Amino acid sequence: PTKVTMATSATDDGELVNNKHLENLVQETLPLSEIVYCFAYGSGVFSQALTVPQNSSNSENPTNNNLIDLIVVVRDSRKFHHENYTKNPSHYWTPPRWMFPAGTAKDYKDHDALVSWFTSWQQPQQQQIRSTLTGLIPLKIRGGDPGVYFNVTDSIKYGVVQVEDFMQDLSDWKYMYLAGRAQKPILPLLDLNKERHVNQRQQIINAQEQINLPAALSAALLFLSRAPGKDGKSIQSCSDLQLFSMIAELSYRGDYRMQMAAEDPKKVQRLVQSAGQLKRFQYLYQPAVEQLLSNGFSMDIGNNNRGDQNKRLWTWDSSLQSQSILESNLPPSLSKSSYNINQSNNAGSVPPFADWLSLQIANRVRTSAKAQSIKGIVTAGPSTALRYAARKLSKGGSLWSKLLFRGHT
Repeated sequence: PTKVTMATSATDDGELVNNKHLENLVQETLPLSEIVYCFAYGSGVFSQALTVPQNSSNSENPTNNNLIDLIVVVRDSRKFHHENYTKNPSHYWTPPRWMFPAGTAKDYKDHDALVSWFTSWQQPQQQQIRSTLTGLIPLKIRGGDPGVYFNVTDSIKYGVVQVEDFMQDLSDWKYMYLAGRAQKPILPLLDLNKERHVNQRQQIINAQEQINLPAALSAALLFLSRAPGKDGKSIQSCSDLQLFSMIAELSYRGDYRMQMAAEDPKKVQRLVQSAGQLKRFQYLYQPAVEQLLSNGFSMDIGNNNRGDQNKRLWTWDSSLQSQSILESNLPPSLSKSSYNINQSNNAGSVPPFADWLSLQIANRVRTSAKAQSIKGIVTAGPSTALRYAARKLSKGGSLWSKLLFRGHT
């Protein structure tokens, strides 16, 4: 195959904030000692406004006052929450009584009493309490829960996750939650806290670049591949837009918010076609493409006849050998080996591999999305959760935003 030419650097088009601003914001807001890795994402970081014709309505485009979304990966989540609660008690909803041992404080709005209780976790004699409350901060409500604890302030929404949970998602799509977010353009804050937790940070970067992104690219190519025609030819082709839209759509399969029209139906389109996003996708997936080529996958990327950079043509061979290369890039629990085991245990009732893979991804997305939504009400508190949901819906695009916020800007 010919050498693949992709973007050499990420574009600034549509970028609403920069790394330095975000690093300063995190340094000023959150305790740093436990932070291993942090990245920003979403419509508060990259514009998701679609280009509209002049003099036409722009009502379906998101407004510019979006929250900045952050994922904060920490070494010890309970220690982080202890430090963060001491620094930012207003970020937390007053926890319900069942989260605390009896007699901790009569008034659970007493921040000093809560900080004192958090501190008791560090004392050896409170080992039984720590064991009993394992998983409550951050609360994990079931096996399919990605373990992300979200706090929402006036300007940012940040999710805190233990490094082990994040690594499991990146390397095996256990939840297809944060792994799905990282399959789309993000803004990593690599200079933040860079002198600490160096080895763990590098493990995250390696899992992202060597497992998560190649797996997303391979899954998309498998889904876009069609069976060879009657002539036996197995050459497949698609445009940049088709490929990256398929990648962006992976983590929305099975998402109940899409099924309930609670999410913008143009979400995938915005993620791929908004200003600068296509080049960011190209830049993000360049190493994954090169990895596929080095593994013997036959693929070529070139301009279409009109030379439109936004509609480049990806051409690849979907022979059994090529499909085997793509399948080998998938996470272990979604590999062809796992499929074969499933097939042998359910003779005659297992769909073709690509259909099975799609169902498995959708099931993981559905389970994790529901678990995180339920947990969000518990951890953020009903009022904050409702305010955030209303703010999200008011941005436009979803059916509910049109019904509930018609006439509002």
